[in-house]
Amino acid sequence: KGIRSIFEQYRKCSVPGSYMPILLFNEADAILGKRMEVRNSVDQMNNSMQNILLEEMENFKGILIATTNLAVHLDDAFERRFTYKLRFTKAGEDVKKALWTRHFPSLTDAQATSLSNELDLSPAQIENLKKRWEIHQLLFDDPNMDPAFIKTLAEQEFLKPKEARPAIGFHQR
Repeated sequence: KGIRSIFEQYRKCSVPGSYMPILLFNEADAILGKRMEVRNSVDQMNNSMQNILLEEMENFKGILIATTNLAVHLDDAFERRFTYKLRFTKAGEDVKKALWTRHFPSLTDAQATSLSNELDLSPAQIENLKKRWEIHQLLFDDPNMDPAFIKTLAEQEFLKPKEARPAIGFHQR
């Protein structure tokens, strides 16, 4: 009922030709994942929900965006219902350098370049370091922007040893 309700609300908000809202499924692999063999009532419910989603998507007139960093987990039946599939790659060194400079303005150009080359961090992880640096400043009244300390913070960003880290840098708890 909840899934059908979402699509019904979308249809009520849509005005073809003038106003089309965007229906967003963030972390879509959680609901658009591969269907499984039914072993219990939970599996049956999940498969039923996915069948409803497939039906709604088949008849959908609007803008639907689904995001995931686990596209390999999407069921093929869902994947083919998307007109466009966009892959976003990791940020390049120039983008990471710009982020280091924006989040840590006291870094020199050479320091920002060095950090972007040495640390394999996503833009979100660089932002996390900025937040952690700000907390450190508040707690210890330490204005020093030492790249070595930033590298220490960066190592603490990871829960897994370097060899076990996923390519993008996402973590599971």
